[in-house]
Amino acid sequence: MKKNGAGFQEANLVLSHGKTAAIVLASKGIGPKTASRVIGKLRRMRRSFTASGSRGRERQPFERAG
Repeated sequence: MKKNGAGFQEANLVLSHGKTAAIVLASKGIGPKTASRVIGKLRRMRRSFTASGSRGRERQPFERAG
């Protein structure tokens, strides 16, 4: 039995990335290879978003204007 079949790849994605992988794999027409590319792009986007968004500042609670 080959251990690099689509079922094993899907299982490894779900084990590695959890709910995100399950949602991507549930999409119509998305196989394990495409899902791994999509997840990689999502991770890069999240990383760049969080790195540029906080810039080392602490979050301040909302203050009422007026």
